Amino acid sequence: MNKIVILTTVLWISCGYQRLDRIPNRNDLIRPGDIVEVVTFTNATSRQGIESLFTEALRYQIAKSTSWKLTQNPNESQWILRGSIDRWDTRSLSINLGQGLTSSSAGSPTRIEVVIEASLDLVDRKTGAIIFSRRGLTFSNQYRMDQNFLNFINTEDQMFRALSKDFSQSFLIQFLEAR
Repeated sequence: MNKIVILTTVLWISCGYQRLDRIPNRNDLIRPGDIVEVVTFTNATSRQGIESLFTEALRYQIAKSTSWKLTQNPNESQWILRGSIDRWDTRSLSINLGQGLTSSSAGSPTRIEVVIEASLDLVDRKTGAIIFSRRGLTFSNQYRMDQNFLNFINTEDQMFRALSKDFSQSFLIQFLEAR
């Protein structure tokens, strides 16, 4: 019985998981209390307005999850975080076959996937050097479509809001885990 307990304990301890905040000599790019300016994303797509959603989602996530100070005054910051939305695409995953009460919407999508490709750079304000860069970050999510065509614009906005939130969380995790 003791051998089983010891074996289980050894296997559990050596599973490979570790907390990032307890790694010694971790080289953080941005120290707690540093001032960061998140510049409004550039948008290289035909979908206007998504750059604002992504910028605000990243600002919110940084304010919520880090001890960095955010500023919109360029002269106050030590770091500049700039990003771009490089591509967005949607594709239908399933369609309405027009059975039952919704025969007039036959062929319309009932589930779609939205894919966003973005790039982000962390720039040292003093030197202008790019300290951290991520190109071609791809984020996607699937959404169920409302079959009421009057609600499509509202549904599309909700999709981009959810996607921008997912994007900001994922990027921040990647950034905080970078070495």
